[in-house]
Amino acid sequence: GIRMYPAMVLQYGIFDKLRESVKKYGVKTSDIYLMISESMLALSTAEFRKNMYDMEMEGVRFCLEEYGNGYTNLATIYELPIRALKINRSVMRASMDNEKAKVTVGATMDMAHDLALQTMVSGIDDKKYYEMIESLDVDYATGKYFYEQLDEETFMKVLEDESAGPSGKGAAK
Repeated sequence: GIRMYPAMVLQYGIFDKLRESVKKYGVKTSDIYLMISESMLALSTAEFRKNMYDMEMEGVRFCLEEYGNGYTNLATIYELPIRALKINRSVMRASMDNEKAKVTVGATMDMAHDLALQTMVSGIDDKKYYEMIESLDVDYATGKYFYEQLDEETFMKVLEDESAGPSGKGAAK
């Protein structure tokens, strides 16, 4: 996944630069998730949104990041080519000890799957949080339990040896 920052959303030609990088490094577009938050979508232009659809046609997938953070408008899920929801770290943390938060997370997972969206959770930083998500219907999990944020050189090494997970834990649920 590639997190898109507000400056990237406003940058002219950002998708052309992505296309160049994909071609240069031989990456399959179907392996790319562009992570974009609702607050960033509010900054986006009509041209950016059109380009989202163009990129989707080329195989790039979009993930609505930080879902549950208070900025999300459900219409975003069906008006734009969103293919995944990434549940906010604070929501996941709250669901450890708060029954209402746990119910909300479960209902969100069910809704996402009913809409044919993949689900992701963030903030899985230790075994306790990893064990919690095992009971949920989560497609992908991220956090320090798997890998720290990687620099380019380390990331390329990980790609070269896809079978190696950190300490044998694997890179996704």
